Amino acid sequence: ASERPAPRVLVVDDDATFRASLARWVARWGAGVETAYSGPSALAALAHGGVDLMILDMHMAPMDGGEVLAAM
Repeated sequence: ASERPAPRVLVVDDDATFRASLARWVARWGAGVETAYSGPSALAALAHGGVDLMILDMHMAPMDGGEVLAAM
């Protein structure tokens, strides 16, 4: 049987400390982790593909989480 690849998780938060902490926590689950610091950087990461799950801060500037979702 072939082994399933690890899921890819995109962690999006404008707080660098929280973003790094959450990324480490998610990585402990065995997931591949990518991070983004803003709505536009999240959309750029999503454009490259390969993201299975996004953990998204809903309170960011200049583009909040709701605007990121609407732009997907």
